[in-house]
Amino acid sequence: MKRLSLAPVLLLFPLAALGQAIPPTFFGMHMNYQQGSFPLVVNFGSFRFWDTKPNVQWQSMHLCSGHRPAQCQANVMLSSFDFTGIDSFLASLKESGATNNLYTAGRVPVWASGDPTGTGCNYGKGTCYLPAEMNADGSCTGKLGSISTACSIWDYWIINLASHVNNAAYLRTHAYIKYWEPWNEWFVDRVTNPVPNWPTQEVNATWAQMLRLTEDMHCIIQGTGTIHNFPTAGSLASCATYLANIGQVGAIDPGALIIMPSGDPDNAVDRRHAQNFLYCDNSPANDLGGSSSCTWAPSGDNPANCNTSSCWGSAAVDVIDYHFYHDTQQPESVTAIAKAIRNVLSPTDKAKPLINGEGSSGRPNVKNHIWNDSYSQMGYVPRFYALSWSNGITLTYWYAYGGLAPLVDGPDYNTLTPAGTAWQTAYKWLVGSTPVNTPFCSAAGTVYTCPLREPSGRVAELVWDSRHGPGGATSLTDCSTAAVPIICGSTTYRVPAAYSGGQWVDVTGTSHPFSPTLTIGAVPILLEGK
Repeated sequence: MKRLSLAPVLLLFPLAALGQAIPPTFFGMHMNYQQGSFPLVVNFGSFRFWDTKPNVQWQSMHLCSGHRPAQCQANVMLSSFDFTGIDSFLASLKESGATNNLYTAGRVPVWASGDPTGTGCNYGKGTCYLPAEMNADGSCTGKLGSISTACSIWDYWIINLASHVNNAAYLRTHAYIKYWEPWNEWFVDRVTNPVPNWPTQEVNATWAQMLRLTEDMHCIIQGTGTIHNFPTAGSLASCATYLANIGQVGAIDPGALIIMPSGDPDNAVDRRHAQNFLYCDNSPANDLGGSSSCTWAPSGDNPANCNTSSCWGSAAVDVIDYHFYHDTQQPESVTAIAKAIRNVLSPTDKAKPLINGEGSSGRPNVKNHIWNDSYSQMGYVPRFYALSWSNGITLTYWYAYGGLAPLVDGPDYNTLTPAGTAWQTAYKWLVGSTPVNTPFCSAAGTVYTCPLREPSGRVAELVWDSRHGPGGATSLTDCSTAAVPIICGSTTYRVPAAYSGGQWVDVTGTSHPFSPTLTIGAVPILLEGK
């Protein structure tokens, strides 16, 4: 067994999130199906509404009942809403104490679709085609209030949903939605980011169309900002002017935050797509035939030059959002990926919260997926969350409670999987604890240490060696075949004096007596002082 001298090598990032106790809201959750399973059997502090059933996406909540689709498209006020599904969820989330809740508004109702029989959509025919009233250049031809140049279908949807969930009496019994996202994974778009091997799309939207969706959401909910391509393409108006024209008085929730349409951080092409939404400074794809509707580049194509008349996408969002999955790589890759993201952000956007709107150890059906045994999956969870916080990610939503990378199984989604057990342990280790260092974790070779102070004041430290287990440098491809699977490794670690006489805890939450040297591996352990 190899003995290591652990002179730490810090992971160098300017991280505003550190130096504070890790809050419960850092542990966010997706839940695919309600199944009457509240309260959930795992701890969490935040919830994201996406792939959540029944009836909580635009597709199934905004209805055209008793009318022909063309009638509702011509007069959107003939449409109606079914809020029963989201009401049930928000009532349950209120009882659960979840506060940093996120709503993603995309997925077009078929009646409103510009191509209701259009194929190639992730969520059924027509659902990835924006309403026909939304022109490719970002202008709109819908009637709402006193004008006929509004994005009436989208705006009416946002007005009604945001007003419904922000009613003062409603909030006494229902959880608050703090974050609003215009669209899920917009990089899956054949118009602005065509990739041949993507058989289906999230949306078919030009740069100008996604900007308009985001600016209208920002204006309607927060009551501030600018609306470009209104009343016609190439013109602009203040949010106050736009609200007056569509018959709205003031903001619905000035304290809400608007999230960037979620990006993919794993490759340069998809990171460039998000960069172009924010700044239009990296060869945006032509989306108007021979030209691009992305016209908000700063002077000199440098995000550092962003001002009130440039970087329109950046100005429309308060939070930077990517989806961090690790199907084929170790969670330690989040360090390099977070650095690559920040390398293209303007100083203004570097100061905004960076969140993981969706992520986990990923999809078992993906080629070369590496997290294939329960011990490896258990080890992944605390590594993923500790390193996310260490790299300045202030909120991360796990996908999902049941389904992909499940934390629970069984007919009622109430039996912990091994990963669910690790989630509970990681939550107990991290929530309420304060990282000692900035950044939280450091590495000496492949050995990672994350010292913290527990809520009781006791010192503790997460430690693991990433050379073992899936994706590691050793020949061990999973942890189930390791001599001690719950450790999954053979590295000898000298316990620092600060933890002398204490104990160590494995990922199941089981405590073990102090030893001056321990064997560590791919599955983290927690060292605790007296």
